Amino acid sequence: MSKPQQSYQWILQPKAKLVFGMLLAGVLLGLCFHAFAGTDVLQGTTSDATTTMQGSGKKWLYLIEGVTALGAYIKSKNIFVLGGVAVIAIFLNIVLKLAGGSP
Repeated sequence: MSKPQQSYQWILQPKAKLVFGMLLAGVLLGLCFHAFAGTDVLQGTTSDATTTMQGSGKKWLYLIEGVTALGAYIKSKNIFVLGGVAVIAIFLNIVLKLAGGSP
């Protein structure tokens, strides 16, 4: 058996999966300490998001939603999928109203 085949066979063993899992857990644990930054990087973006959703952002959102619903209808051949567009549009209006934007 050649060296690459031996390495591949070792990777498939449960012991190797445990080693890789522990290594991944250690890396993720090390990276999580950097997630708690001292400053809020999203501070001041609320007005930008509200302005976008009051302007053209809402139109683009509805356009993407409609195209996605049409594709889902074509794939599933189920008319209720298109009815979901109205339900999601109403839901988005409620969410925007609660978030402080105008519907």
